[in-house]
This record gives sequence, C-alpha cells and structure tokens, in this order.
Amino acid sequence: PTGLEALVSRWGLTARDELVIDPNRGHRQDGKVLSFIFSTNVFAGDSRITQGMGPQTPVAFWVAQPVEPAPEGVPPGIRVNSLVQSERSAWAKRDLRDLVTGILKPEPSLDRPGPHSLAIQVAVHPEDIPAKLPEGYSGPAPLSSDAAKEGRAVVIGDADFAASQVLAQSRSNQDFLLNACYWLLDQEGSMGISAKTLSTHVIVAAWLGTSLVFDHGIGVSR
Repeated sequence: PTGLEALVSRWGLTARDELVIDPNRGHRQDGKVLSFIFSTNVFAGDSRITQGMGPQTPVAFWVAQPVEPAPEGVPPGIRVNSLVQSERSAWAKRDLRDLVTGILKPEPSLDRPGPHSLAIQVAVHPEDIPAKLPEGYSGPAPLSSDAAKEGRAVVIGDADFAASQVLAQSRSNQDFLLNACYWLLDQEGSMGISAKTLSTHVIVAAWLGTSLVFDHGIGVSR
C-alpha cells in the first residue's frame, strides 16, 4: 500500500496493490531486466490531455501501480477517463520477490494480463448527481453535498513519472505532465505537443503549493 488507495477511492477509483511490469518495452541484457523503466504509447483518443500523442510520443514509467475504476463503478457526479494504458505485453504483478532477481515471468494464477490503466482523468460534475436515485440502485453512493463541487484530478500510478531524471530523458513525459497541469488549471488553450527539437526542461515548481498539488502521482486542482 502506498497511501494512494484511500485518497482515490472517494472518486470511485482503485489503486491495486500491484506493479505493472513490461520487460518487452523495457531494457534487457542476456534475458535479465536491468531497468524496470518501460514505455507505452497507448493513449485515450478523447482527452485534450493526450490529444496529438501517439506512436511517436511514448511515455516512460518506472514501476507503475494500476489505477482503474472500482469494480462497483464510480459515484454519480464523477466522470473518469483512462489517459494512458500499458501495452498488452504487460502484466500486473502481485508477488514482488522476483524483482530482486531481475528475471520476471507472469504467474497466471496471481498476475493479471494487460493492458492496464496507468493514468486516469477525473472530473466532478455536480449537475450529474440525481436528486433521487433510481429504485433498486446498487452502485456507489453519490458525493456528499460538501464534496459535490466542481473539481478536477489526474491520478498517475507512478510518482517517478515526473522525477527529474525521467523528465530529462523523455520529452513525451514533459508534454503529458504539462498538458495535465494545464487541464487541472482550466487553461486548455495552453495545451500542445512540443516541437521535438526543443531541449529545455520543464519547471513546474512555481505551481506547487498554489493552485496545484502534485504528490505521489496525483494532481488536484483547487
């Protein structure tokens, strides 16, 4: 457990106690995985955050936790959208003892095959909350009146996704992070995929602690 689980559950999400592993998209030598960094270019096509991203803009993750809608669904008033998914070659691993050896094989009885959601966009829409739930409704309870305010969040199952060493090597990570920040701040007009010839680094420190909180892979607009 990372502490992420309780925080995202209020939005109808679950952060499983697993790690997404994809040696086919990572670094290998003599059959052993030297680094668990892997990349994916599977993006949602209906989000402004990932608009324009595709096969030529893979995003890199360290060892990411799957972030998915809860099996019982999301509460009325919340809309979720998966932004980035692993490749089908990935699996979600529960027994992490193999990480010590560096030789990874999926265990069909324990591990879940991919693809897995690695980042989810969350938007609270109070107007979607019905005045009265339909008879026989068995889904999650709607947001309470004090929590039913317009808001946005982006949940990423990997805090290292935005680490300096990862951003320095992946322009796509920079683009994805900036687009997510612009969406959280309701500044979608500033979004856009950067030119590949640029080499400057993204600096987001000026936003931290003001209108954006980005910690343990979560961005929340306030």
